[in-house]
Amino acid sequence: MDKPKMTVFAGTNGAGKSTLTDVMVAADRVGEVIDADAIAKQMNPANPESVSIAAGREALKRVQNCIDHKRDFSIETTLAGGNVMRQMQRAAQSGYAITMFYVGLKNVDFHVERVARRVEEGGHHIPEEDIRRRYDRSLQNVPKAISLADRSFIFDNSTGYKMMMEFDKGKIIFAAPQLPKWVNDIARSWVHEQKNQIQTLKQDQSRYYKELKVIDQELVKAKEILQPVEQFNQLKEKIFQLNNDLEEMKPKSWLEKFSSLHKKVLEGMREEIKHADIQMKQLSMPSAGQIEAAQREFPRLHSVSSALKKALETNGQDLENLSKCYQSNQRKIEPMAKGIDYER
Repeated sequence: MDKPKMTVFAGTNGAGKSTLTDVMVAADRVGEVIDADAIAKQMNPANPESVSIAAGREALKRVQNCIDHKRDFSIETTLAGGNVMRQMQRAAQSGYAITMFYVGLKNVDFHVERVARRVEEGGHHIPEEDIRRRYDRSLQNVPKAISLADRSFIFDNSTGYKMMMEFDKGKIIFAAPQLPKWVNDIARSWVHEQKNQIQTLKQDQSRYYKELKVIDQELVKAKEILQPVEQFNQLKEKIFQLNNDLEEMKPKSWLEKFSSLHKKVLEGMREEIKHADIQMKQLSMPSAGQIEAAQREFPRLHSVSSALKKALETNGQDLENLSKCYQSNQRKIEPMAKGIDYER
């Protein structure tokens, strides 16, 4: 069964992500389109900015509804805030396949100019200070979004749509021969982000090992307390069984009563009972309180130990996969130029 799909069209205002969205919608590849700007226009066509907060809330509700019902959907976002990251995390946890298309321009001035041109053509206005603030935050968030997406595509739209990079589960599988500086910066930031993620995984691994060592030591102590109890119960059960066997083996005939072999077997069983009884009395038993505490703690400690071992196994797999991806990406960005700064 195919996974439900979440498609993210991202980029600072004026980048051209809506045009890309329209192309994908026409191809019927993105499911329900959820766009806070479009919702705001529906709420108040004359002044959509006045209802932007309400439109944002409505967009969040629609996204959550799609995730709850496993429906395909797409969103448009500047990627300047944290909401979209949380939405991507929830979608990933719900089994979605996530694809991100990020569209950018040469620099923030291009974005400001594009929005101004759009306003002249009847489009909606975005304050210049908002565009400039979102531009830096958006680019800073791209590496995080790449880590959450299954596939990511980076487009430069300064002189027409050109695909600059493609990522598959964080691995660079395509990079244009020459990258604009802003795209090159994303590539390097992503590799740096991967390095940080590897460091975090190593720290988690070290913490898991330390916690497991403590838990296992507590398990050993609990076992030591419960061991004489277990031995006592085993000896008690042995005596009970031997007494039952003795009862069943009482002589049933004159032949058995005077049989030396039968007598020897019975004497051997009585010796076993006597020896088991001596062993029980020699056991050094913990106090009732210690036994109760150990019996209460043992299942919890065993459960925590199993969970930590599972976490270590997952951590090890993630660390191995991420390290391979990081090494591959690092080799690919090393020959890259610092980034072209093409003419307008």
